Amino acid sequence: MWRLLFYSWAVIYSFKFLVKKKWMWDSKASWANNESYKLTSEEFVHYVMELAFYGSLLFFQFFDIKRKDFWAMCIHHNVTILIMVSAYIHKITRLGSFCLMVLDMADVILEAGKIANYLHWRKACNGIFWVFAIVFLVSRLVLFPLRCASSLFQDSQEVLGRIGRWEYYIIILVVLQVLHLYWCILVVQMIYKTLRKGEVYRDVRSDDDDDDDGTMEEESEILRDK
Repeated sequence: MWRLLFYSWAVIYSFKFLVKKKWMWDSKASWANNESYKLTSEEFVHYVMELAFYGSLLFFQFFDIKRKDFWAMCIHHNVTILIMVSAYIHKITRLGSFCLMVLDMADVILEAGKIANYLHWRKACNGIFWVFAIVFLVSRLVLFPLRCASSLFQDSQEVLGRIGRWEYYIIILVVLQVLHLYWCILVVQMIYKTLRKGEVYRDVRSDDDDDDDGTMEEESEILRDK
C-alpha cells in the first residue's frame, strides 16, 4: 500500500508540473541553456523523494523475500540512484524528471494488482495484470528507449555538441535497458502462462518451481519495484 501511495504521488506530482513545461513535448528543449539551467523547486522535491525512495528499496531489499532476480534488482536500484545523482550534477534533471515519470507509471498498476491479489480479488487481479503488462511493455520497450534514451544520445549532441560525459551515460542507460528487457521477458512469460491457465499465473521469479498452488505471495507480482 505504501508503495502504491508513493508511486501514485510521484506520477501525479511529476505530471502536474511537467505538463506545463516545453520539454515534456519537445525533447530538444531539455537541453536548452543546459549549463545555466537552475533546478526548479518542483524538480528538487521530485528528485529528493525519488532518491530517498530508491535508497530505501535498496536497503530493505536485503531483508525482503529473495527471488531469482535479486541481483538484477540490486543492480537496477544502484544504477537508478547513480543516474539521478549524475543528472543532478550535470544539470539534466529536466529529462530525468520525465524519465522517472515514464518508469513509475507501470509500478502504480503493479502495486494495485498486488493489493488485489493479497485480498483474493481474482477478477480485479486478472484485469489489472493485463493493464500492467501493456503499460510496462510500452513504457520500457517504447517510451524509455525512443523518447528518453534517444534524447540523451541524439538531441543532446544536436543542441550541445558531443560532450565528454556522453559515453558514461551510454553505459549506464544500456545497463538499465538490458534489465528492462530481462523483466519484459518475464512479463511475456507471465502473459503466456496466464493465457494457458485462464488467470494470473504465479510469479515466474519464484525459486520454487513445484509450488503451483497460486499462493498470494507468489501470484500476481512480476517485479517488486520496477
